[in-house]
Amino acid sequence: MRYGGSIPSPSRSRQEHARACSGRSCAPLRLNRVPHHQAAAQSCDYCGGAAAAVYCRVDSARLCLPCDHLVHGANGVCSCHARAPLCTDCRATGAVFCRASSAAAFLCSNCDFGRHRDGL
Repeated sequence: MRYGGSIPSPSRSRQEHARACSGRSCAPLRLNRVPHHQAAAQSCDYCGGAAAAVYCRVDSARLCLPCDHLVHGANGVCSCHARAPLCTDCRATGAVFCRASSAAAFLCSNCDFGRHRDGL
């Protein structure tokens, strides 16, 4: 059975996205695609306005927290997608929480190494 509803999309969105999840299809997701090598300046793939904070591997999308809630709260299938935080410094995927620095943050391995290279 396919999900027949749709998620309201921002007027700036042009590219449609639909992925199969457990044999079912998620609601259409309209994404503003930016090449991932430009991750540091990347905004949300859904609204294009706010800075992306999480990455959904199933949707291959970087989303701000309000859009993540909107997109993944649309139905039970999409709510099962695992999302991961993006690096606070460079917006790369694969970030882990670091409490060691004076300002706790989610950091990828490169940024974590850069911050702790001098023993900080």
